[in-house]
Parts: sequence; C-alpha cells; structure tokens
Amino acid sequence: MRYLAEKGHRRLGIIHGPLAESDRTAARRAGALSAATDSLTLDCVETDLTVEGGKRAIAKALARDAGMTAVLCMSDVLALGVYFGLSEAGLCVPDDVLVIGFDNLDRAKDVVPPLTTNDLPAGLMGREVAAQFVDHLEDGAVLMPQLLPSRIVERASVRTL
Repeated sequence: MRYLAEKGHRRLGIIHGPLAESDRTAARRAGALSAATDSLTLDCVETDLTVEGGKRAIAKALARDAGMTAVLCMSDVLALGVYFGLSEAGLCVPDDVLVIGFDNLDRAKDVVPPLTTNDLPAGLMGREVAAQFVDHLEDGAVLMPQLLPSRIVERASVRTL
C-alpha cells in the first residue's frame, strides 16, 4: 500500500479470494487495510480465486468507484482476470488503472503489459515449513509463524500519477 501511495494513488481497489478459505488471504487483506488513512481510500472485493472471479470483482469495484486509479490483487490469477475486466470496460493498464498482483507467477512477465507483482520467497517458505514440521515431530517444538521477506517486482503495469 505504501508503494502505491508513493506513486500518488489515493483511491485503491483490493481484490482478494475467499477470506474463510485462507488465513494468508485474511492476513494480506488486514495488512492492506491497516494502511488506510483519510487520504487513502481502500475498497475491498472478495471473489473466488479464478480469472473469472477477477473479472467479476473489477466490474463490481468499478461500479462502486469509477475513479479508482489502482488495483491490488492478492494473487496473479486474479490480476489476469482484472486485466480482462478492465479491457472489457474500455480501460487500459496502466494508463487508466494500474494493476499489481501477488505471487510472481511465471506468466506475470508475459501478459501485456507485464504485471508488477509481489514476489514471495516460495522456496524459503517451503523450507521453513518443512524444518518446523520436522522439529515439531521430533521434539514437539511449537509451530511458529514466520515473517519472511518479499519484494515488489516492478514491471509495466504501474505508473506514477
């Protein structure tokens, strides 16, 4: 959210998958909402975690706030649907609405324009889970949440206002 605010965006859509199905989605949404201020308006839309879900969600978000300038998608799959939905609405990425994804899937660099996305350390995540699980099984160690580093991979789906 700070990244978008630094780019001058103040009216943002957040599109995410079902909260009841993923504690990670709930944590991501809570983190994004914690950035809300009087000068930063956030509108969240929950949808199924599919390309079609992304299309439906952006249509709903645009109906509620046609002046939004940026959309944060909590997955690259949703972002792809947002691309299609924006195109169907006659809007261009990033000239009319910028789009940021989450996960840095392989195809994120191949869409047009290439998708700016949050790159998660998937390998490190897997190693950390495995190590904790082994420690838990062998020694009864308590499983603990870990905050791991991520980074924004900036591509052409973002612009500064």
